[in-house]
Amino acid sequence: MSKKYYDPADLGKFGDIAEFQKPLADKFFAWYGEVFKEGALTAREKSLIALAVAHGVQCPYCIDAYSTDALEKGCSEAQMMEAVHVAAAIRGGATLVHGTDDEPCKGPHRGMKSLLAQHALLSATSEQRLVLEDPGSALPFFADKLAQSGLPELRSSELEVLQLNLGRMCNQTCVHCHVDAYPDRKERMSREVMEDCLHSLDAHPVHTVDLTGGAPEMHPDFRWFVERLSEKGCHIIVRCNLTIILANKKYHDLPEFYRKHKVEVVSALPFYTADRTDRQRGKGVFEHSIEALKMLNAVGQRHAGQRPPAEPRVQPSRRVPARFTG
Repeated sequence: MSKKYYDPADLGKFGDIAEFQKPLADKFFAWYGEVFKEGALTAREKSLIALAVAHGVQCPYCIDAYSTDALEKGCSEAQMMEAVHVAAAIRGGATLVHGTDDEPCKGPHRGMKSLLAQHALLSATSEQRLVLEDPGSALPFFADKLAQSGLPELRSSELEVLQLNLGRMCNQTCVHCHVDAYPDRKERMSREVMEDCLHSLDAHPVHTVDLTGGAPEMHPDFRWFVERLSEKGCHIIVRCNLTIILANKKYHDLPEFYRKHKVEVVSALPFYTADRTDRQRGKGVFEHSIEALKMLNAVGQRHAGQRPPAEPRVQPSRRVPARFTG
């Protein structure tokens, strides 16, 4: 390109912003002028601040304008460079401090990407089926295990449970997740499909609706959906990873929400010690899971007329139920 994108001559055209919206431009320039007048800060101090901010937002026009302005107001080059370093320190610190953010994932798995985001071969369902159906695999086939058990042939009967996966987004980054649910997954069931499910329940009543994910609570229509299911008299199961309750303030009232709608909360921990659990799910997951269980139990026990939920049993690969019954 023969012409640079940022042309110093363009700075002189700043007033042209009034061409198509003069009333707003007049208000902006009037306010702009008031801001840079002498006040609690001197005009010279404000010029240094403007120079620092100009570097922080990386506006070449502003850098040009306030470099000149600061010099004209008596600032030395050393003072101007110090101001730029202040801006750089704030910008750099803001970048670094975000690296300590524990949400949505924690500990050794922080920043870990899903297989899909890594473009891994196993993220494709077709590839997963090839692995599972490989005759040379050490994994046993279900039909073979069933035959070895001596049980009669399995046949379908009436539908009793409708399980719905509301989406792949999850606040945890479990290394063993079989559905590749991670914070970076955006896929979720649409509101239209949820409404279709509700209409289907009208035509074909099902006793139990089992909601899973990902973390189903992260779906923006999760509470709306639970409320509609509750109105239909469905027994509702939510597969809750527990830590979601503590992940953000907007989830802190989930125990009360579950109690109100008599939701059965089903959760699991991969092991009964913090070390083994955190290695699979991330630092602090075990501790936060136990805290969430206590919150669920506290809500279930503090309301008169409510039967206390079963005492939590934290066992490897076992679910931990918390029931809220009328």
